[in-house]
Amino acid sequence: LEIPRPESGMAVNVDEALEIAHKIGYPTMVRPSYVLGGRGMEVVYDDEGMRNYMNAAIGVTPDRPILWIIFMIIGFGLKVGFPILHVWLPQAHPAAPAPVSAIMSGAMLNLGVLGIIFFSAPVAILYSSLIGYILVSLGVIGSLGGILFALGQRNIKTLLAFSSIENMGIISMALGLFFITRTNIAYQTTSIFAIAGAIYHIINHSLLKGGLFLSAGSIYKQTGTLNMEELGGLMKRMPILGRCFALNSVGICGIPPMNGFIGEFLIYVAAFYGVINGNSLIAAISATIAISLAFTGGLACAAFSKCFGACFMGEPRTEKAKKATDGSAFMSTPIVVLTILTIPATFLAPLI
Repeated sequence: LEIPRPESGMAVNVDEALEIAHKIGYPTMVRPSYVLGGRGMEVVYDDEGMRNYMNAAIGVTPDRPILWIIFMIIGFGLKVGFPILHVWLPQAHPAAPAPVSAIMSGAMLNLGVLGIIFFSAPVAILYSSLIGYILVSLGVIGSLGGILFALGQRNIKTLLAFSSIENMGIISMALGLFFITRTNIAYQTTSIFAIAGAIYHIINHSLLKGGLFLSAGSIYKQTGTLNMEELGGLMKRMPILGRCFALNSVGICGIPPMNGFIGEFLIYVAAFYGVINGNSLIAAISATIAISLAFTGGLACAAFSKCFGACFMGEPRTEKAKKATDGSAFMSTPIVVLTILTIPATFLAPLI
């Protein structure tokens, strides 16, 4: 069964949409609720119910802390898009409307990270290093793997989805370094810069990826396609969108002077402090983070240069691309606002 989309006139396969919804709904909604809200509380807290659940919120150590960590990583890892747990994410974004994709990437993924921070409190004193090792490992794999997959994509939103996996990996690396170093006063500088970089990158990712997904939606609205090979020449026809997409792309790649650079710079500083002042293990972990972040940044530049060049530069490759325009102010305003907000996010970094 196919039905037309009112805003574009294009046909949507309902059976395919339902299949994607099933793949998305079960791992991201039902399973985390079961793991964290049902069996997780029963196994970890021995039928003590809501009282012990509230104890967890205020920092009382669970009866089975290792299981608590496992449930926490799996439950929120599905939201974040950690390696292996990420399989729903590249399918969800191309199927969802652009505003939904913007909220999913700019808010839902980030809330998964905040969930890990919150739910780690009951076990962080005794198992902080273990949580840190897990997060760093997942972050290294996720950041490099996500951007490598992004490089080969032709669909704009699929590329942005894999880029979100990459950015969650960067945040995870910083957060992991914080957990590893937070209990030792000798590494206080490293832990402060690491958590500051992680939180700031969460803010930056919300602004930048929200703008990019809305831009992808605008392209789809005007051209009827997200395939980069069918676009081209949009900079002349959609100048406002083109400039916003370019600025947000520069930011998400971590190129100065955009706000994305500030967050990654803080993570670099944390890693360099760890290399210089840490023992052999801390130095090795910090060096791994710095190297991974460098490779990730370079690959991100390649991926978004390819995307911007294919979509906005050159000459149009289809008739729909030739007829594209910036569209209504109602559609362009949210993109422009999110792009403008990246400017104060850059200069107000010390206050944030």
